[in-house]
Amino acid sequence: VVIVNDCSTDSTKKTINQIISQNNWDTTLINNETNRGHGPSTIQGLRESINHSPDLVLAIDGDGHFITSEIEQCCKDFVNLRPQILEGVRVHRDAPMFRRYTTKFTRFLVFTASGNLPQDANTPLRIYNPAALKEILFQIDDNLLTPNLFISSYARVKKFNILEQKIISTARSRSPKLGSTWNQRFAMIPSKKYMRFCFLSIRQWFLIVHPNLRKIRKIDLVPKSTSAF
Repeated sequence: VVIVNDCSTDSTKKTINQIISQNNWDTTLINNETNRGHGPSTIQGLRESINHSPDLVLAIDGDGHFITSEIEQCCKDFVNLRPQILEGVRVHRDAPMFRRYTTKFTRFLVFTASGNLPQDANTPLRIYNPAALKEILFQIDDNLLTPNLFISSYARVKKFNILEQKIISTARSRSPKLGSTWNQRFAMIPSKKYMRFCFLSIRQWFLIVHPNLRKIRKIDLVPKSTSAF
């Protein structure tokens, strides 16, 4: 188990250490010295996971949105069907309207880069074949704000075998309903921090990420010569 603690201000670090001490788990705990954000922390965890020679890599946020039995079923289906990536398509989400519109917009961003429309472009629940993940990590920037969007796009540009599987997204089980990342005070109105993140992410996407993905897509579309010399 790889856990990235991104400078949590609650009792996360203490709780995790207690759990580790009480269980005989092979656990790696990364405590960031500064708050790096969701994107870079996600990439940190993925890079660390590859160092442990896994059979598969399950990536998931720590909000407690998903039911354990459904996560287990996703793993079983991944092993049986052998895709390169499994994307958990969130259903029954209890999210504010502005978050739902943001989710729809992320699907559009992936479409502009890859020509394919995912069912859930920014899902935090993904399972990777290690070889496919290594290829992705070779291409990804460690400071990317929206790595899940890059991964959704890159996998489609490279025509990876992707399994999109519906999974119920429940209310947060171990954190405030509105979360703590965005300093959200009202359920239906986005916070300034959230709006700023969206602005920076879109700017980074169209200035850096999107052009790079388009280059990769053009290279893959060029017919490979079969001439012999």
